[in-house]
Parts: sequence; structure tokens; C-alpha cells
Amino acid sequence: MRGFRPTKPERTDTQSTAARVHAELRRRIVHGELAAGAALSENGLAAEFSVSRTPVREVLRELITEGLLEVGRRRQNIVTAHTPERARELSLMLGALGDLVAGESPRVLEHGDADILHLILIRTEREITAGRFEGAVDGFDDFLVEVAELANLPVVADTMRRLCAHARLAGLGVPASPEALSAHVTMLRTLAEAVEAGDREAARVTMGAITSARGTARDDRPGAAD
Repeated sequence: MRGFRPTKPERTDTQSTAARVHAELRRRIVHGELAAGAALSENGLAAEFSVSRTPVREVLRELITEGLLEVGRRRQNIVTAHTPERARELSLMLGALGDLVAGESPRVLEHGDADILHLILIRTEREITAGRFEGAVDGFDDFLVEVAELANLPVVADTMRRLCAHARLAGLGVPASPEALSAHVTMLRTLAEAVEAGDREAARVTMGAITSARGTARDDRPGAAD
């Protein structure tokens, strides 16, 4: 039986503001709207979001902790740039983490647990049909994270979320064509079915193909999301 997910405490106004700013900045970075090396100004962000510098400073620190930002030579907060060596490491980590999740999830999932995976795929297919590439890849990321959550592996799920974000920053992932995106959805659906059936071997094989695709370098990333 899966463990329960504890109810999160209510956020204060400051925490809610920080969460809103964090979500938007993270989206811009992961979607490529803020390019590697771009500097983020604390004062500029505070003005843009109509908030004080305190929540902005908190968000920037959190993004640095996540590795999405780094401190530049002039003490600026800049979007992290990934080297080919780091990209290769990310690819290897995705594969290892995916194998762990695929091996564990069929063992602990209960009947009906995978319904949310199919809902994510439906949403992802809508993004593909609408031509929203980054939205489709958001769905891919959410799917992998949710598989880990369903397997009652919260630490792994958080790590997977961060790895997926870094993989996108490093230019790794599925090509931005409807055919490639739809083929990836098919693999994810096959994984969901293997997990539901309790077939660990099939889940591992399929997850291996998925993480291999997510860990492959690509050079056709759009400059910005729709």
C-alpha cells in the first residue's frame, strides 16, 4: 500500500508571492525564454512583479540551489550554462534514475493509481496538437515525476524534476516535430500500461528508451515558447 502524501501547510503571503515568482522564472528558464548566461536583476524583477526585493532574493537563492542559476564573476545571478561534459552526466543520471523508478513503481502501485498518468498524456497530446512544444515537454517531465511520486519515492521525484529541467537547459530531449513528440507519448503510454500490469521488465525496457530519448542532444529547440 502506498504511503500517504502529507498535507502541505498553508503559505503566508510572502511565501505565496515567492512561489508565484519562482514558478514564472523557472518556467522562463526551462522553456528557453531566458538564455544561458542571461543575467537576472533583483531590482528589475521586483519592479516587474510589483513585489519587494525580499521574495525576489529568496527566489533567486532557491534557483541557485536548484542549479538553474549561478553566480557570475560580477556577483550577478545568471542562467546556468551546461558544458557537453555536464550534458553527458545528466544523460547518465536520467537513465539511472529512470531505471530505479521503473523497477520500483510496478511493485507498489495499486489499482487506479495510474489514471493520473493517462490524464497527463491526454493533456500532453493537446499541447502537441496545438503546436505548443514546450507545453508538450512539460507534460513529459510531469509524467516521469508522477511515476516516481506514485512509487512513493518523493526524493527521487524531486531529483527527477530537477534533472528534467537541467536536461532541457543542456539542449537534451525530444526533437520539436509532431511525429517525434507523438512517438514519445506512445512510449510513455506503453510505460503506464507496463506499470499498471506490474511488469517490471517491460517497464524498465520502456523507461530505458524514454530516458535515452530525453538524454539525446538536439539542436532544433525553438527560441521561445508559444
